[in-house]
Amino acid sequence: EAFSYCNSFTVFSLPYGVVSLGYGCFRYCENLESITLPESINTIGGSSFSFCTSMPSIEIPKLVTVVEYSLFEYSTKLVNVSLPDGITHIRDSSFRGCSSLPTLNIPSKVEGIGYYAFESCTSLTTIPLPKDLSYIYSYAFSYCSSLLSISLPDKITFISQNTFYECSSMKTVKFPSQL
Repeated sequence: EAFSYCNSFTVFSLPYGVVSLGYGCFRYCENLESITLPESINTIGGSSFSFCTSMPSIEIPKLVTVVEYSLFEYSTKLVNVSLPDGITHIRDSSFRGCSSLPTLNIPSKVEGIGYYAFESCTSLTTIPLPKDLSYIYSYAFSYCSSLLSISLPDKITFISQNTFYECSSMKTVKFPSQL
């Protein structure tokens, strides 16, 4: 929580050589509009950017392999997130309450989406799911009131209860033939 609640920051740039951001590093930096993360970063702790309510976009460095718990939770202005190809998991509540996020390109190696990962992403209209995705946990897309359709990949083996709860605009769900 090194810089959490530092509301004077609007722009922040970390130097090359930083390899990790600890839990909640920039949490509640409500005026943070832009952050530059160096390519040396390989780990970003959970809640690092939660409640950063002024940040519209972010690029995650290519060495990062997991979108941690609550990473962007309630970052309500977030509209563009660039995830590297090496991401394998999207943890619980990662994008929960990112109400301005219209879509997200989930990397092809992602195997799992955690509980509440995209809950209340009310602007989310489409989200292509990667071919290697095998599980989606409870409430992952609940209250995504603008989500129109979803196509489940062939490798999906587990979809938990209430995964698409209250997706009131959902018109189409395409299931793989083996389910």
